[in-house]
Amino acid sequence: MFEVFFGTANPHAIALDSNGNQVKMIEKIESDVHKDAITERNETHEADLIISCECTLEEFFHGSTKELKFERKRLLGDERTVENEIVRKEIEIKPGMSAGTTLRFPGEGNSPSDKLTGDLIINIKQAVNDSYRREGNDLIYRHNISLVEALSCAAIEFKTLDGEIIRYRPDEIVTPQFRKVFAGKGMPIYNQDPLSPLMLNHDRGNFILTF
Repeated sequence: MFEVFFGTANPHAIALDSNGNQVKMIEKIESDVHKDAITERNETHEADLIISCECTLEEFFHGSTKELKFERKRLLGDERTVENEIVRKEIEIKPGMSAGTTLRFPGEGNSPSDKLTGDLIINIKQAVNDSYRREGNDLIYRHNISLVEALSCAAIEFKTLDGEIIRYRPDEIVTPQFRKVFAGKGMPIYNQDPLSPLMLNHDRGNFILTF
């Protein structure tokens, strides 16, 4: 049957994509099906309503409930009149989520008179943190010390994002290239378990100390 429709019995045969690049035949088919689905939806549904939600690093760490306020178009009961309405919506930020996460809520976008209601898309962003920098599931912390402290390997004290106080004495002269990894003290690793925010049983990335 595959050969009847596509002229070859080998789904890994070479085809050309829309840019003229060589791809596997099966990849070309999947791409075309996806494009057709998008085109069909654009013709029947209103465009997605896209908004943003900014979270702090602490909210990504512990989890949080965020209330968003936005405006959308809503079709009235006469099915002709469209008016703007203010909407408040709560979303759950689960421990370990990160910037770049996209949440889709079907049928919660704009509702015009001539198309089906579109979806609501919420793009998750992260606010700047002055103390920690996130890389994947790891947290990077830069500790400021004096030249004397660096040369004498003086003990230092600092906090992790969850408030744990760590005392550490370097075993060598501290340089700008120095890195100390504290395993399992970084960000929670996001998982789909609905009970994980309550159980606090996440695996965690690393906490990386730099100077």
